[in-house]
Amino acid sequence: MLFGIFLIIDLFKLEIEWLNMASIEFDINQKPSDEKEFVKWMEARFGIPNELAKSNYNTNAINLLKSFQECPFWVRVGELIKEWDIEYYTEKGVHLMTSINLPEVIYKSYMSLINKVYRKDCLHNDSFPNEPKDGWIDPISWYDKIHDIIRTSFKVKYLDGVKFLVQKLSQVASDVGCDFHCIYEAHDDGYYAAHAAVVIDLSVVDLKWQSMYHGIEVEIQITTELQGMIKNLLHKYYEENRKKIIPLDYKWQWDYHNEQFIPNYLGHIAHYLEGMIVEIRDKQK
Repeated sequence: MLFGIFLIIDLFKLEIEWLNMASIEFDINQKPSDEKEFVKWMEARFGIPNELAKSNYNTNAINLLKSFQECPFWVRVGELIKEWDIEYYTEKGVHLMTSINLPEVIYKSYMSLINKVYRKDCLHNDSFPNEPKDGWIDPISWYDKIHDIIRTSFKVKYLDGVKFLVQKLSQVASDVGCDFHCIYEAHDDGYYAAHAAVVIDLSVVDLKWQSMYHGIEVEIQITTELQGMIKNLLHKYYEENRKKIIPLDYKWQWDYHNEQFIPNYLGHIAHYLEGMIVEIRDKQK
Protein backbone atom coordinates (compact mmCIF):
# COMPACT_ATOMS: atom_id res chain seq x y z
CA MET A 1 0.00 0.00 0.00
CA LEU A 2 2.78 2.43 1.02
CA PHE A 3 4.76 1.48 -2.11
CA GLY A 4 1.79 2.46 -4.28
CA ILE A 5 1.44 5.84 -2.51
CA PHE A 6 5.15 6.61 -2.89
CA LEU A 7 4.99 5.62 -6.57
CA ILE A 8 2.08 8.03 -7.19
CA ILE A 9 3.99 10.81 -5.40
CA ASP A 10 7.08 10.15 -7.51
CA LEU A 11 5.06 10.21 -10.73
CA PHE A 12 3.44 13.48 -9.65
CA LYS A 13 6.89 15.00 -9.03
CA LEU A 14 8.03 13.85 -12.48
CA GLU A 15 5.03 15.51 -14.13
CA ILE A 16 5.72 18.78 -12.26
CA GLU A 17 9.36 18.67 -13.36
CA TRP A 18 8.26 18.05 -16.94
CA LEU A 19 5.83 20.98 -16.90
CA ASN A 20 8.67 23.23 -15.72
CA MET A 21 10.99 21.91 -18.42
CA ALA A 22 8.35 22.25 -21.12
CA SER A 23 8.47 26.01 -20.72
CA ILE A 24 12.07 25.97 -21.97
CA GLU A 25 12.01 26.01 -25.75
CA PHE A 26 13.97 23.29 -27.55
CA ASP A 27 14.34 23.26 -31.31
CA ILE A 28 13.34 19.75 -32.40
CA ASN A 29 14.39 20.56 -35.96
CA GLN A 30 18.01 20.89 -34.88
CA LYS A 31 19.85 17.54 -34.97
CA PRO A 32 21.31 16.69 -31.52
CA SER A 33 25.12 16.52 -31.49
CA ASP A 34 25.39 13.79 -28.84
CA GLU A 35 23.38 11.56 -26.51
CA LYS A 36 23.05 14.27 -23.86
CA GLU A 37 21.40 16.64 -26.32
CA PHE A 38 19.37 13.77 -27.72
CA VAL A 39 17.73 13.14 -24.33
CA LYS A 40 16.51 16.76 -24.30
CA TRP A 41 15.42 16.46 -27.94
CA MET A 42 13.52 13.25 -27.14
CA GLU A 43 11.68 14.90 -24.26
CA ALA A 44 10.64 17.83 -26.46
CA ARG A 45 9.81 15.69 -29.51
CA PHE A 46 7.73 13.01 -27.78
CA GLY A 47 6.53 14.87 -24.67
CA ILE A 48 7.78 12.19 -22.27
CA PRO A 49 10.06 13.15 -19.34
CA ASN A 50 13.38 11.31 -19.50
CA GLU A 51 13.23 10.26 -15.85
CA LEU A 52 9.85 8.62 -16.43
CA ALA A 53 11.12 6.84 -19.57
CA LYS A 54 14.26 5.71 -17.73
CA SER A 55 12.38 4.42 -14.68
CA ASN A 56 9.87 2.59 -16.85
CA TYR A 57 12.58 1.04 -19.02
CA ASN A 58 14.73 -0.15 -16.11
CA THR A 59 11.71 -1.72 -14.41
CA ASN A 60 10.72 -3.54 -17.60
CA ALA A 61 14.27 -4.63 -18.48
CA ILE A 62 14.81 -6.29 -15.09
CA ASN A 63 11.44 -8.06 -15.27
CA LEU A 64 11.97 -9.16 -18.89
CA LEU A 65 15.36 -10.64 -18.02
CA LYS A 66 13.92 -12.72 -15.18
CA SER A 67 10.90 -13.80 -17.24
CA PHE A 68 13.05 -14.94 -20.16
CA GLN A 69 15.32 -16.99 -17.89
CA GLU A 70 12.23 -18.82 -16.63
CA CYS A 71 10.45 -19.26 -19.98
CA PRO A 72 10.00 -22.75 -21.54
CA PHE A 73 12.40 -22.00 -24.41
CA TRP A 74 15.40 -21.10 -22.23
CA VAL A 75 14.69 -23.82 -19.68
CA ARG A 76 14.58 -26.41 -22.48
CA VAL A 77 17.85 -25.14 -23.97
CA GLY A 78 19.45 -25.64 -20.55
CA GLU A 79 18.18 -29.22 -20.42
CA LEU A 80 19.51 -30.10 -23.89
CA ILE A 81 22.83 -28.29 -24.17
CA LYS A 82 24.92 -31.18 -22.82
CA GLU A 83 23.22 -33.59 -25.22
CA TRP A 84 24.12 -31.27 -28.09
CA ASP A 85 27.75 -31.29 -27.02
CA ILE A 86 27.77 -35.12 -26.97
CA GLU A 87 26.20 -35.21 -30.45
CA TYR A 88 28.74 -32.75 -31.85
CA TYR A 89 31.61 -34.62 -30.21
CA THR A 90 30.41 -37.94 -31.62
CA GLU A 91 30.27 -36.45 -35.12
CA LYS A 92 33.35 -34.18 -35.08
CA GLY A 93 35.62 -35.64 -32.40
CA VAL A 94 35.81 -32.28 -30.57
CA HIS A 95 33.60 -30.49 -28.07
CA LEU A 96 31.10 -27.86 -29.15
CA MET A 97 32.09 -25.31 -26.49
CA THR A 98 34.71 -24.96 -23.80
CA SER A 99 32.05 -24.54 -21.13
CA ILE A 100 28.87 -26.59 -21.59
CA ASN A 101 26.60 -24.28 -19.62
CA LEU A 102 24.00 -21.68 -20.42
CA PRO A 103 25.63 -18.30 -21.08
CA GLU A 104 24.79 -15.22 -19.06
CA VAL A 105 21.66 -13.36 -20.13
CA ILE A 106 21.88 -9.57 -19.82
CA TYR A 107 19.73 -6.55 -20.55
CA LYS A 108 20.78 -3.41 -22.41
CA SER A 109 21.54 -0.54 -20.06
CA TYR A 110 19.48 2.61 -20.42
CA MET A 111 22.45 4.62 -21.69
CA SER A 112 23.23 1.93 -24.27
CA LEU A 113 19.59 2.04 -25.35
CA ILE A 114 19.72 5.84 -25.67
CA ASN A 115 22.90 5.55 -27.75
CA LYS A 116 21.21 3.15 -30.16
CA VAL A 117 17.98 5.16 -30.44
CA TYR A 118 20.00 8.36 -30.98
CA ARG A 119 21.84 6.75 -33.90
CA LYS A 120 18.62 5.49 -35.49
CA ASP A 121 16.38 8.53 -34.86
CA CYS A 122 18.95 11.24 -35.52
CA LEU A 123 22.60 10.53 -36.27
CA HIS A 124 22.05 8.15 -39.22
CA ASN A 125 18.62 9.48 -40.17
CA ASP A 126 19.09 11.09 -43.60
CA SER A 127 15.50 12.39 -43.47
CA PHE A 128 15.95 14.38 -40.25
CA PRO A 129 14.08 16.42 -38.98
CA ASN A 130 11.49 14.10 -40.50
CA GLU A 131 11.17 10.60 -39.12
CA PRO A 132 13.39 7.78 -40.43
CA LYS A 133 12.04 5.26 -42.95
CA ASP A 134 10.88 2.83 -40.25
CA GLY A 135 9.37 5.55 -38.06
CA TRP A 136 10.49 7.16 -34.83
CA ILE A 137 11.71 5.05 -31.94
CA ASP A 138 10.34 6.50 -28.70
CA PRO A 139 9.82 5.29 -25.10
CA ILE A 140 6.56 3.66 -26.16
CA SER A 141 7.76 1.85 -29.28
CA TRP A 142 11.30 0.81 -28.36
CA TYR A 143 10.14 -2.53 -26.94
CA ASP A 144 8.93 -3.36 -30.46
CA LYS A 145 11.75 -1.78 -32.46
CA ILE A 146 14.89 -2.47 -30.43
CA HIS A 147 15.58 -6.18 -30.72
CA ASP A 148 18.43 -6.67 -28.26
CA ILE A 149 17.01 -5.30 -25.01
CA ILE A 150 17.47 -8.84 -23.68
CA ARG A 151 20.40 -10.71 -25.17
CA THR A 152 22.88 -13.50 -24.68
CA SER A 153 25.84 -14.95 -26.56
CA PHE A 154 27.14 -18.46 -27.19
CA LYS A 155 30.79 -18.95 -28.12
CA VAL A 156 31.63 -22.19 -29.91
CA LYS A 157 35.09 -23.66 -30.45
CA TYR A 158 34.91 -24.19 -34.22
CA LEU A 159 33.32 -22.31 -37.09
CA ASP A 160 30.92 -25.10 -38.07
CA GLY A 161 29.60 -25.10 -34.51
CA VAL A 162 27.81 -21.84 -35.25
CA LYS A 163 25.33 -23.37 -37.72
CA PHE A 164 25.05 -26.53 -35.62
CA LEU A 165 23.92 -24.53 -32.60
CA VAL A 166 21.59 -22.29 -34.62
CA GLN A 167 19.78 -25.38 -35.92
CA LYS A 168 19.39 -26.77 -32.40
CA LEU A 169 18.03 -23.49 -31.02
CA SER A 170 15.62 -23.22 -33.94
CA GLN A 171 14.27 -26.71 -33.21
CA VAL A 172 13.68 -25.87 -29.53
CA ALA A 173 11.82 -22.69 -30.51
CA SER A 174 9.62 -24.72 -32.86
CA ASP A 175 8.96 -27.32 -30.16
CA VAL A 176 7.75 -24.73 -27.63
CA GLY A 177 5.82 -22.65 -30.19
CA CYS A 178 8.06 -19.58 -30.49
CA ASP A 179 9.01 -17.69 -33.64
CA PHE A 180 12.72 -17.91 -34.46
CA HIS A 181 14.89 -16.39 -37.15
CA CYS A 182 18.60 -15.98 -37.78
CA ILE A 183 20.88 -13.82 -39.91
CA TYR A 184 24.48 -14.82 -40.55
CA GLU A 185 26.29 -11.51 -40.29
CA ALA A 186 29.40 -10.84 -42.41
CA HIS A 187 30.33 -7.19 -42.21
CA ASP A 188 32.74 -5.08 -44.20
CA ASP A 189 34.52 -4.25 -40.93
CA GLY A 190 35.44 -7.89 -40.27
CA TYR A 191 32.57 -8.79 -37.94
CA TYR A 192 31.27 -12.35 -38.28
CA ALA A 193 28.52 -13.88 -36.12
CA ALA A 194 25.09 -15.45 -36.30
CA HIS A 195 22.41 -13.16 -34.89
CA ALA A 196 19.42 -15.26 -33.94
CA ALA A 197 16.24 -14.03 -32.31
CA VAL A 198 13.48 -15.84 -30.50
CA VAL A 199 10.16 -14.08 -29.93
CA ILE A 200 8.71 -14.59 -26.45
CA ASP A 201 5.40 -13.21 -25.16
CA LEU A 202 6.44 -11.33 -22.03
CA SER A 203 4.74 -8.79 -19.78
CA VAL A 204 5.80 -5.13 -19.74
CA VAL A 205 4.27 -2.09 -18.09
CA ASP A 206 3.41 1.00 -20.13
CA LEU A 207 4.15 4.59 -19.11
CA LYS A 208 1.01 4.56 -16.97
CA TRP A 209 2.35 1.42 -15.24
CA GLN A 210 -0.38 -0.79 -16.68
CA SER A 211 0.66 -4.34 -17.52
CA MET A 212 0.42 -5.64 -21.09
CA TYR A 213 1.97 -8.45 -23.12
CA HIS A 214 4.45 -7.89 -25.91
CA GLY A 215 6.15 -10.23 -28.33
CA ILE A 216 9.70 -9.42 -27.22
CA GLU A 217 12.60 -10.38 -29.46
CA VAL A 218 15.48 -11.81 -27.45
CA GLU A 219 18.79 -11.67 -29.31
CA ILE A 220 21.04 -14.73 -29.25
CA GLN A 221 24.46 -14.21 -30.80
CA ILE A 222 26.47 -17.26 -31.77
CA THR A 223 30.10 -16.78 -32.70
CA THR A 224 33.43 -18.54 -32.28
CA GLU A 225 35.68 -18.13 -29.27
CA LEU A 226 38.31 -16.43 -31.45
CA GLN A 227 35.86 -13.93 -32.93
CA GLY A 228 34.50 -13.31 -29.44
CA MET A 229 38.00 -12.54 -28.17
CA ILE A 230 38.63 -10.13 -31.07
CA LYS A 231 35.29 -8.40 -30.42
CA ASN A 232 36.16 -7.92 -26.73
CA LEU A 233 39.61 -6.55 -27.55
CA LEU A 234 38.21 -4.06 -30.07
CA HIS A 235 34.91 -3.26 -28.34
CA LYS A 236 35.83 0.35 -27.51
CA TYR A 237 36.98 0.95 -31.09
CA TYR A 238 33.75 -0.45 -32.57
CA GLU A 239 31.58 1.62 -30.21
CA GLU A 240 33.37 4.85 -31.16
CA ASN A 241 33.26 4.01 -34.86
CA ARG A 242 29.48 3.50 -34.80
CA LYS A 243 29.01 7.13 -33.77
CA LYS A 244 30.87 8.44 -36.82
CA ILE A 245 29.30 9.45 -40.10
CA ILE A 246 31.50 7.97 -42.86
CA PRO A 247 31.15 9.13 -46.50
CA LEU A 248 29.59 6.47 -48.73
CA ASP A 249 32.48 6.62 -51.19
CA TYR A 250 35.17 6.17 -48.51
CA LYS A 251 37.14 2.88 -48.84
CA TRP A 252 39.08 2.09 -45.68
CA GLN A 253 40.76 -0.85 -47.49
CA TRP A 254 42.97 1.66 -49.34
CA ASP A 255 43.78 3.82 -46.34
CA TYR A 256 46.35 1.69 -44.50
CA HIS A 257 47.17 4.56 -42.10
CA ASN A 258 43.57 4.69 -40.92
CA GLU A 259 42.76 3.22 -37.49
CA GLN A 260 40.17 0.93 -39.13
CA PHE A 261 42.68 -0.89 -41.30
CA ILE A 262 44.29 -3.34 -38.83
CA PRO A 263 41.27 -4.23 -36.65
CA ASN A 264 38.98 -4.73 -39.65
CA TYR A 265 41.37 -7.05 -41.45
CA LEU A 266 42.03 -8.91 -38.21
CA GLY A 267 38.40 -10.05 -38.22
CA HIS A 268 38.55 -11.14 -41.87
CA ILE A 269 41.82 -13.03 -41.40
CA ALA A 270 40.49 -14.81 -38.30
CA HIS A 271 37.37 -15.93 -40.18
CA TYR A 272 39.48 -17.27 -43.05
CA LEU A 273 41.80 -19.15 -40.68
CA GLU A 274 38.87 -20.69 -38.81
CA GLY A 275 37.44 -21.96 -42.08
CA MET A 276 40.81 -23.51 -42.96
CA ILE A 277 41.08 -25.12 -39.51
CA VAL A 278 37.69 -26.84 -39.91
CA GLU A 279 38.63 -27.99 -43.41
CA ILE A 280 41.90 -29.54 -42.17
CA ARG A 281 40.20 -31.06 -39.12
CA ASP A 282 37.52 -32.78 -41.18
CA LYS A 283 40.01 -34.12 -43.73
CA GLN A 284 41.92 -35.89 -40.97
CA LYS A 285 38.91 -37.95 -39.93
